[in-house]
Amino acid sequence: MAQTEIDVREELDEAGMRPLHWWVVVLALLAITIDGYNTMVTPYVIPFVQHTWQLSGAESGLLVSSALIGVMVGSLGQGVIADRIGRKPTLIAGLIISGGFSVLTALLVDSLSGFVALRFLTGVGLGVIMPLCAAYINEFLPRNLRHRIATISLAGFAVGGIIAPVLGIVLAQDLGWQVLLHIGGISVLLGIGYLAVFPESVEYLAARGRKREAITLLSRLRPDRAAAYAQAGGNIRTAGEQGQRTPRAWLIPMGPKYLITTLALWTTSFFVLFDNYGLITWAPNIMLARGYGFSGSLFFAISFELCSIVGGFACGYVADKWLPQRISMIVWLVLGSLCAVVLVTVTDPIISLISVSATGFFIAAVLYPLNNVTAMSYPVNARSTGVGYMLGVGRLGGILGPYICGALPGPSAVFIATTIAGFLAAASMVFYGHEGRRGKRVGAMSGTAVATGGARD
Repeated sequence: MAQTEIDVREELDEAGMRPLHWWVVVLALLAITIDGYNTMVTPYVIPFVQHTWQLSGAESGLLVSSALIGVMVGSLGQGVIADRIGRKPTLIAGLIISGGFSVLTALLVDSLSGFVALRFLTGVGLGVIMPLCAAYINEFLPRNLRHRIATISLAGFAVGGIIAPVLGIVLAQDLGWQVLLHIGGISVLLGIGYLAVFPESVEYLAARGRKREAITLLSRLRPDRAAAYAQAGGNIRTAGEQGQRTPRAWLIPMGPKYLITTLALWTTSFFVLFDNYGLITWAPNIMLARGYGFSGSLFFAISFELCSIVGGFACGYVADKWLPQRISMIVWLVLGSLCAVVLVTVTDPIISLISVSATGFFIAAVLYPLNNVTAMSYPVNARSTGVGYMLGVGRLGGILGPYICGALPGPSAVFIATTIAGFLAAASMVFYGHEGRRGKRVGAMSGTAVATGGARD
């Protein structure tokens, strides 16, 4: 019987949602939620230490930026490691590092310099989690549900961002800001638990020659095809296997085939995260200065994060059903920028709340499809690397956002800066070159194949 080559990416693309799919969605959701909490908790430390440590606006912004510098380093480096040793061990290391240094910060720090140093190290661990999970989830999900289901996991970042101000209101005023960082230590426990329950990526296993493990997982994802996979036995191969082992796989995103796409993704990420961190850091303080009170000002941050989740699902639905990915994201960025314009002059509490919420719904939400699009733009041997590069460069925008916005002369200047950044993000996405449309495969996702003696069922 003639051998028939079976494309592993196609097998995964055409699967229905099975219990294992939902299991990996939940595991990624938990990891990203604690990542979001640990990353976004720093702005809610600022009100408690700003006077005690006699910090200027720029120095207060540095409290946030220090962790983001570490996140940038971790994001840029994790992909090379994850694409070589696997998604599972890399993620576990990121969880343990970030949680461990979060607890150490709470126990040891009593000055700006100490906080900045340990939050940088915390950030290195945090930088692993989001890009790795974004690549990981996209390696499991079916094509026709990818954007919507992936958003469930990726929305964990915003959920963590919501938990941070809630705990800031409920706990920090009575127990001190240190309790917020102690809670971040939960990620250590999560990492230890993942040693037993976190499955490796099917595509990664196939590409690295771990063929029986790949077949076992693939059979759980597509039990209707289990008999065909069993016939393959050890005779499984991948079209990306040779490339997976090249020492230069980390250069693929900068190669001529992907360069324009890579630059477009990097620029979009930079400006989206500039807006996201700039607004989430300073909008509560601006609203506090406008007289909304401490709890009221944090409500603006919670609304921003909640609406980013809803907006992420909406943008994902549009991208799955109606518009090309690139066009969906451009529309969201333009509408978000127009909403940010309102905040320049309006001080009415209701209109301000609506505008902040709408900005979260559109601009912050773009990060979810941006992660998915980036993962689908590169082959398996450079996928985690590509997402890591995108978020790593984007974190530079996240670093500069709080710092620059803190140094600007007044609220209007902050909102003008975020409006301009939103329009620039939309303009950069115009140049995205590897666009997938509904019903079509993205070529970079087809790099893994299985050879078997049976025909397709």
